[in-house]
Amino acid sequence: MPESDPIAAALQRAIALHRQGDLTNAEPAYRHVLELDPRNADALHLLGVMAHQLGNSTLAIDRIRQSLEIEPQQMRAYFNLGRVYAESGQPDEAIACYERVVAMKPDYAEAHQSLGHLHSEAERYEQALECYRRAEQLQPESTQAQMYVAQTLDDLSDWEAAVGQYRAVLERDRQAIGAYRRLGAALRKLGRLDEAAEVYEQWLQVDAESPEALHFRAACRGEVAPQRASDGFVRATFDGFAPDFDKCLEDLHYRVPEIVARILARIMPEPDRQLEILDLGCGTGLCGAKLRPYARYLAGLDLSPNMLEVARGKELYDKLYEGELTQFLADRETEFDMLVSADTFVYFGDLAEVMRQAFRALRPGGALIFTVERWAGEEQPPGYRLNEFGRYMHSELYLRRILHDAGFHVHAMGEELLRIEGGHGVIGLVVVAAKPAAE
Repeated sequence: MPESDPIAAALQRAIALHRQGDLTNAEPAYRHVLELDPRNADALHLLGVMAHQLGNSTLAIDRIRQSLEIEPQQMRAYFNLGRVYAESGQPDEAIACYERVVAMKPDYAEAHQSLGHLHSEAERYEQALECYRRAEQLQPESTQAQMYVAQTLDDLSDWEAAVGQYRAVLERDRQAIGAYRRLGAALRKLGRLDEAAEVYEQWLQVDAESPEALHFRAACRGEVAPQRASDGFVRATFDGFAPDFDKCLEDLHYRVPEIVARILARIMPEPDRQLEILDLGCGTGLCGAKLRPYARYLAGLDLSPNMLEVARGKELYDKLYEGELTQFLADRETEFDMLVSADTFVYFGDLAEVMRQAFRALRPGGALIFTVERWAGEEQPPGYRLNEFGRYMHSELYLRRILHDAGFHVHAMGEELLRIEGGHGVIGLVVVAAKPAAE
């Protein structure tokens, strides 16, 4: 640009401030450009981008659209408008913008990738895969592009193809922890446990202390299981799972909150908010809405801070605690009227100490309601096993024995379908036990 052009020079100064992150001074600099040239499309476009950065998406959309009315062929303005629409919850408008971009520049990989994200979020996985494959073709050296294709194959339950794609990622990047995690999971879904165990072994060569890799290697090899999943494994698993947890369980037809609600309706009088209840392993609070009508005080406990943050946003609990379940109960004596554990004990093998501490934390006459996955190996010690999905299964005889040893009376123990996983029903045991009332 000629140095004698004051408008071009003013625009370059504004852009330089913007790139430096100096939004305070960049905004008046762009406005100065518009004083010199009220129809300057670049200044309007970039003022719109800045408005979005400052949290005003409505103003951002208005400014970028004004810019496009002046110069309709601004590919980058359409791309940024698509991003603003996407990030402000207007996916259809975002898709229209990105499609305009790829029509103008078919080799724009980032636009294809952005379209893939929007289709994936809407569960249009075939369309997402098409977009991600195009982005991968355009940037063949990108492991991230490979990962998007692999994850979408996963979403389509095409695990054979996903396995090949994850292996391709790891050939390029041996440090790609997400690829180890997802490759191992895909192989477990295919029942190829020896191969999955080898993947976890390779992961441990990269990160020798990974609680996830250690846990799943034991699960796949059928090694003598630890007495419970480590805190690190539980925290790492669910911290990463938190944003999509509710949606994932919905896709699995997860029934445990409804089962808990049905049990409460059967064993309790009409809800009158009289009980002090602790939701053990509350996660994102899926059971909280079922427990709230019965609770004068409702507390939730979980190891995952990210899960607790989601639960906090639902405003169902009087108090949320971050901590390990057994120790938390050990520090409470006769504090609660009811303890509820929805699929939390599946991360414990030996439940004897947990039951002792649960008994201690309950008031006389208090109730313990929990679910586990059922193991049919009734006579085989120790009475539980670690399955290939990394969760523990428990036998009915084992549960009855440890509950009796802890002092509980078992009021009910029966089988229920907990969810659908991999096309198969997961059968669990639903238990209602009580601490005897004081004489």
